[in-house]
Amino acid sequence: MSQENARDEYTRMVELVRHYVTLQFAELSVFIAIMSAAVAFLFGPNAPKEPMLSVIKAGVALIALCLWIVQESNSYQMSRFLRRAVELEAVLGYKGFSTFPGMPEYRLAPGKWAFRALYFFMFCFWVAATLATVVPFRFR
Repeated sequence: MSQENARDEYTRMVELVRHYVTLQFAELSVFIAIMSAAVAFLFGPNAPKEPMLSVIKAGVALIALCLWIVQESNSYQMSRFLRRAVELEAVLGYKGFSTFPGMPEYRLAPGKWAFRALYFFMFCFWVAATLATVVPFRFR
């Protein structure tokens, strides 16, 4: 691969990483907006009655799961682009992404684990909220 081709590909990888980082935060904004609206609507004074309440809570759990899957897919794509950018840096003699902690394997990613924890918690919250509505638990 020529230096010019490697430089062009590296530029494209940097653009793709930037795109996926921006997309990640846009998805997070949509996720927080949906979850906040659902909490305000379903636990507010004008909350719907059963059985609609359970159906909506299950729907919100499904939305949380779907957004989590989209997040994981985009995170995987971004890590692929990062690995390729690191390979190109070795060819070009650059030191950008290759200086990140955990590169080139990209194992150390606290942000990725924070997103996973958030999506996991919200999914579990909505599943528990749905089950609590469907199967009431009584203390004796």
